[in-house]
Amino acid sequence: MTGHWCCSWMIFSGRYGSFNLINSLARSGTLPSLMLVASYREQEIGPTHPIRLLIDNAKGCLNQVKLEPLSQEQISHLLADTLHREPNETRSLAHACLQKTQGNPFFPEAVSWFTV
Repeated sequence: MTGHWCCSWMIFSGRYGSFNLINSLARSGTLPSLMLVASYREQEIGPTHPIRLLIDNAKGCLNQVKLEPLSQEQISHLLADTLHREPNETRSLAHACLQKTQGNPFFPEAVSWFTV
């Protein structure tokens, strides 16, 4: 099974109780101040994946934020902010990060520290 390590850990280690509690809370919609944060790759979860079940059960109270890949210019600005530089000084590093991360918004900053 592919997917997020935490979901896989809960399922493979028999911790359905935790997953069932989260699923029940999401389905009930009675806790307006509850915030669950989950990350997943859409192409890795099929119709029977537990995360898909959670998403389907929480449709009425779910706000999804879909992150698209970052462009080289966006990565350059992110790195400039991180490294306290001007964006034109981070273009080559941004290019290297884009090649390594394919624009994944979770990776450029971390990759930059190993590239610098």
